[in-house]
Amino acid sequence: MRRFALVYVFAAAALVAACSSDQPKPAPTEPSAPSSPKLQPSLSLGQCRQNGLIVVQLAAILPAGPPLRLLTKALEKFGSVEAALFLGKKSLAQTRALDLINFIFTNRNNLIGGNSQATLTKLGNVTDAILCEVGLPPTGVTITPTTGIGVVTPTTAPVIVATPQGDAGINIPPGGLPATDVNGAPVPGLVVTVTKISDVALNTPLDKYGQAIELTASQEVLWQQGGVTVAVCVTGVDDQVFNRLRVGHEGGTPNFGAIEILPPASAQNIAAVLGTACGATSNQGGFDGLKEFAKRVLLPDPLYAFAAPPTSGGVGGLAGKFSKFQAVDPQLDVVANPGVSTDGLAGAPVSNPPSVLVRTKTQLTSIPGIPIKFKVTAGTGSIVPADPNAVVTSNLGVATATSWTLGFGSNTATGTASAPAGVTELTFTAPGAVTFNAQGAPPPPAFGASDWSYLVVPSAPSTTDWTALQWPVTATGWARAPAPFGSVPIEGTSPSGCSDQAPTPWGVNQSILLRRNFFVPAGFTTGTITVRIDNDIQVFVNGSDATAGLQRHGGCADVGTWFKTGGNVAGPPGPFTFTVNQGKVNTLAILGVDEGVESFVDAQVTLSP
Repeated sequence: MRRFALVYVFAAAALVAACSSDQPKPAPTEPSAPSSPKLQPSLSLGQCRQNGLIVVQLAAILPAGPPLRLLTKALEKFGSVEAALFLGKKSLAQTRALDLINFIFTNRNNLIGGNSQATLTKLGNVTDAILCEVGLPPTGVTITPTTGIGVVTPTTAPVIVATPQGDAGINIPPGGLPATDVNGAPVPGLVVTVTKISDVALNTPLDKYGQAIELTASQEVLWQQGGVTVAVCVTGVDDQVFNRLRVGHEGGTPNFGAIEILPPASAQNIAAVLGTACGATSNQGGFDGLKEFAKRVLLPDPLYAFAAPPTSGGVGGLAGKFSKFQAVDPQLDVVANPGVSTDGLAGAPVSNPPSVLVRTKTQLTSIPGIPIKFKVTAGTGSIVPADPNAVVTSNLGVATATSWTLGFGSNTATGTASAPAGVTELTFTAPGAVTFNAQGAPPPPAFGASDWSYLVVPSAPSTTDWTALQWPVTATGWARAPAPFGSVPIEGTSPSGCSDQAPTPWGVNQSILLRRNFFVPAGFTTGTITVRIDNDIQVFVNGSDATAGLQRHGGCADVGTWFKTGGNVAGPPGPFTFTVNQGKVNTLAILGVDEGVESFVDAQVTLSP
């Protein structure tokens, strides 16, 4: 009883000293204003003499009666702080002050008013007052019902700070806190808070999951190598999504959304785990509960925030920078920008060059700041800019090549995504690239045009024998030559006079298969085919029989003769039309059938707006 009486006498004397002090004092009932953690110089002794107010504040939150008598114990600890100050032992006073704060936090559930916001505001006020009393920076944090609080010193056993709900926390191992701050000043200890924030998420376009947490400390320090661990609980996601998740926190590349994705933690200092089921945790022992839900190999590897020391290749880590944390999905989809059409005229740029869209996998949010490298992988064309130069996705998540000039025939280009500098953990759905295929085709053929594909075959009454070859659509292994085709060597040797140039040989009493691609610019809707033929013909446009139902038999003439099994009947007297695919490559395919004496075929396409 004598000891307790002495404590109360000392407390009363402290109150009198506080009331007679000329030093300014903060209002005891005002909540601590939230602020961003910044480097704050230690306060000198005498700058914040408010011991009397501290006694009043302790009495407002700690029960005095049995069975715990928390107020009595706290006043006893506070008396030891004041005694050290009276003897001029600042370092000892700071150590004892941190012990007092830890005592209060440990008994948080027994405070007057429990976990109410009013009591927690008083708790924040008295904490800052005690820190100020011994010349340590205040926390500057408003404590809420979702805030976990702890005190860590350079020599203490592992310190676990978790939210009261047990869905987020931090574990600081022995030696995790350095003995000095970033300026080399001694650090007797820190007040660390972990607060769940549901209304403010990370500043990133990545898909986010679960609540965010904010980690603050009363002083900025460079965490030591030692495996400091951050844990965040995530619920309501399937395994496929969960296995992709990582922990992110504010900071990093501004163009990417001011977020850093935490990479695997081998030999680094800040680890983070994710869980899908959360149990209740306590301030000093609940981290094991957090680890229980992490036993599903929650992540392929642990994660870290900052590496220390910086000379090891990391960037270092200030306590004030470890905020905010949230689970994010760092895997993105890379797809072709919808509406891109790439076929075009050989030797000329396509009207719509390759364009890539980068977006998140679940919410399909467009991602800016992603470098896309374009490269020609097949054909004789060229692309601008070409790998290794890159186009960065816009705010709409789109990166478009400046131009793509096609070579003749098949062309292939790719647009490959990579992570921005400093965002090494960003990944892309395999293969992380888009392939663009295009045909570089000549313009529609005139009589005598080059670049026909042809194949001479035995004569047959219909196309049935070549259906398996799909010759109206594809031509593999055929020869290439200019028109016309036939047995007439030059004009005048044939009574019909079909041509004024030497043809590519096509023997009599045989059939010939012809194919030619041609590009149709935008603005044209129809085309007209004019044929010179001896004897019979069947014409396909884009795989469809354009001569179906047309029958005629005659000599070599511009109107041509059309062939159909079952006989030759008089048909239309002139050329026929077909519908073209605008802005695309169209395919003209012809079956020519000769009936003896002489053979000849040529064709011409005229486009109409």
